[in-house]
Amino acid sequence: MRKKIMAVVLSCLTIFALVASSFAVTFSASAVSVDEMTKAAVQIISRSEGTYGTINPNDNGAVSIGMLQWHADRALQLMRSIANADTGSAQSILGSSFYNDVMNASNWNSRTFSSAESTAASNLLTTAAGKSKQDALAYSDVQGYISAGQNLGISNAGVLVYYAELYNRGMGVAKRILNAAAGGGSYSSVTLSKLHTTALANSSSYYTDRLNNAYNTIVSLGWGDASVSGGGDNGSGGDSVDTSDFSESYAGTYTVTASSLNVRSTPSTSGAKVGVLPNGAQVTVTSANGSWAAVSYNGISGYCSMDYLKQNAAQTTAPAETTAPAQTTTTAATAATSDFSESYAGTYSVNASSLNIRSAPTTSASKVGSIPNGAQVTVTSGNGKWAAVSYNGISGYCSMDYLTQVTAQTTTTEETTAPAETTTTTTETTTTAASQQDTEPAETTTTAETTPIDMDRVDEAYVSLYGDVNCDGEIDILDAVLLQKYLNGSVQLNYTQLANSDCQKDSQLDITDVTVLMQYLLRSFTSLPVA
Repeated sequence: MRKKIMAVVLSCLTIFALVASSFAVTFSASAVSVDEMTKAAVQIISRSEGTYGTINPNDNGAVSIGMLQWHADRALQLMRSIANADTGSAQSILGSSFYNDVMNASNWNSRTFSSAESTAASNLLTTAAGKSKQDALAYSDVQGYISAGQNLGISNAGVLVYYAELYNRGMGVAKRILNAAAGGGSYSSVTLSKLHTTALANSSSYYTDRLNNAYNTIVSLGWGDASVSGGGDNGSGGDSVDTSDFSESYAGTYTVTASSLNVRSTPSTSGAKVGVLPNGAQVTVTSANGSWAAVSYNGISGYCSMDYLKQNAAQTTAPAETTAPAQTTTTAATAATSDFSESYAGTYSVNASSLNIRSAPTTSASKVGSIPNGAQVTVTSGNGKWAAVSYNGISGYCSMDYLTQVTAQTTTTEETTAPAETTTTTTETTTTAASQQDTEPAETTTTAETTPIDMDRVDEAYVSLYGDVNCDGEIDILDAVLLQKYLNGSVQLNYTQLANSDCQKDSQLDITDVTVLMQYLLRSFTSLPVA
């Protein structure tokens, strides 16, 4: 009997060892813990989303708050958890009315903040309890994204972290991009550079800077393609590059003159994009052939077109206290506003779903705020491409592609009758420089031509009831009418409404969703969604 028991035990141990070894093989490719990946992904995502105290008081019909911009009901849940953790501070900071709403509201599906509420909410979010709750929630959310990737068979750390960035936009878009990158093969075979290239090709320009920042950060951590292949440069994938005609005579420091300049894995426009250089950036060129240059910038190595690189003058022995200070003040923002004119001054209306406010007139500059669709914004000057704006106490720069002039500045005598002309020529002006050679569009804001809100940012976590577009708890003809109006561009929908509208559960909204909803109302379908 004892021998039989021992035999069973040994068999179990053998099976356990085999299982354990298989897991070891699965995760040895990255040699990075889930904790490390989660923390890296949190940093990458929050860098694009916000800080502890960031408030978007009207993010397409509902509020978004905090370091990961938790939206609508999730914003309510976060605020309530902070208030429960530190009731005294919450009551003092929020005031009785706002505090009672936080503690008793059934939902925030269409809740927006006033200016005073935004300030109070930001103050609560930046308390010790507010930061602690956000850290814990962000870690939990992002660890879930990492786990979702692992469950699909992804084992490489860089790919998992990048997948988490995609997943934060929406489960549907993350899976769609991963499928495209795999091309019918296994998810485990997808490399970081392949996933990045596919994501850029399958995302709106709104996400270009964000995706590049994620990719470059992951590569800088040493989790690029080379960490899988066991050799070669990060991001190069081990491909041989012909630089036989390159010369070190071009070596030196250069300044980027384009609004943004691609860094590629090979000296060719067909090479994979591994990064983006902002306007005014100082880059090190090690060699070149007159058309392409081998460059290094902030840990990124690759090749750039020399058409948009200007070599800096050779350094002299001039005293540091004389010419140096003047040089340092010539930042990208300062240089880029030298052609700004007050003739553009006036009141403008935003015609995009949301328009970024940046610290400098370039897409590479940090985002300091956003302006919702239809908002009135004051423009003090501009150059036809970018405008210096002021909105709700936030000052910065916005793309003029998505600004329509309402009133011109009254001090202008001859130009007051021509606001329409200044706005209609904006698009033609912005496309000139970018069309010449391997540069990016001037601004990465979602256009409002068809569906103003990018469905990539919507996932089923927002769903309250599929088909209930107006969120009244019932599915009827009014929901179909509202969805049709949204598709026609006559109304806006918040994230919950958009998620409820996806009657086919394909992360896209079109007339087919209206048809499916009508068929459901006619009892052709017994339930929604119809996947």
